Amino acid sequence: MKIKLLVFVIFSFLLITPSVGLVMPDITGHWAEDTIKEMADEGLISGYDDGTFRPNNDITRAEFAA
Repeated sequence: MKIKLLVFVIFSFLLITPSVGLVMPDITGHWAEDTIKEMADEGLISGYDDGTFRPNNDITRAEFAA
């Protein structure tokens, strides 16, 4: 149970951390590029620690809940 909570907290932190300065090169040319950039600029979404957004990946329950 503690591990599940820890995983949830980590994913939540990743998703709500502001994406200031992130380049997110993997959204270039993606159909939702403009929307992703707008939402990232407003702090509503952020990418992963490696600077990617991974727009074509499936979203996990933890990521959705955050």
